[in-house]
Amino acid sequence: MSIRGAGVFTLANSLRRHADAVIFHCHRGLPQPAFARCYLESRRINFPALQDDGGAMSEIIIVDDDPSVRAALSIVLNGEGFEVTSFEAGYAFLTAARSRTPGCVLIDLHLPDASGLELLKTLDAHRYPAPIFVISGRGDIPTAVDAIRHGALDFIEKPFDAAAVATRVREAILAWRNAGQTHSVLARDFPGHERLTARERDVLERIARGASNKEAGRELAISPRTVEVHRARIMEKLGAKNAADLMRIVLIRDRGHRPTALGARYSAS
Repeated sequence: MSIRGAGVFTLANSLRRHADAVIFHCHRGLPQPAFARCYLESRRINFPALQDDGGAMSEIIIVDDDPSVRAALSIVLNGEGFEVTSFEAGYAFLTAARSRTPGCVLIDLHLPDASGLELLKTLDAHRYPAPIFVISGRGDIPTAVDAIRHGALDFIEKPFDAAAVATRVREAILAWRNAGQTHSVLARDFPGHERLTARERDVLERIARGASNKEAGRELAISPRTVEVHRARIMEKLGAKNAADLMRIVLIRDRGHRPTALGARYSAS
């Protein structure tokens, strides 16, 4: 399902070849929920719902003031077995977010009562116990990068494919739950370790293991571009001059790693 800007959806005569999902395009001034009926009548692939420790399906929270965006994402995520809760305003979302922990959150950067950045800061997103995606327009990339620095997992750029967003949500939840299960190669108290966020440590762990931007992004369910943003922040916070210098700072000394080789590989990625 493709989202093209803001407005209301009309049905396009096209089916996704493998997912059998109906593709919709946004156009202003056209009658609305026909797209929802058409989609519900079409065939789609349903994946098993991810469950929390209590056995309930994961809840996905969508915060966007555009009803067509909320509807499109809700249809696809519901179809994959997620429970979806939507909010059109930021402060109503904050009340809910403080009372329970969803599986994942998607927040538009521009809301009528508060910006996405304000919500991340108020929520203290770096410490929030669930992955948060921000939704941005094509011209909002600098703001989206700023959102990552304030705790967002990654950003989703408009126009986007709703089925692809659902896949990213699922991967993010799995990566979030699996985080910390591998033995770290990082020194426990390397200089500057206290300055890094939990997400920056996750990225640094992959860098230290020699992963490329693409490989690190795949493991963490974020884009290679977002890995690069985190890498730049890590280098700045730790005062590393280059990738090899970074490895000398953070690696445990007795594990037989070769900082120079790792640094060279990462620089070339």
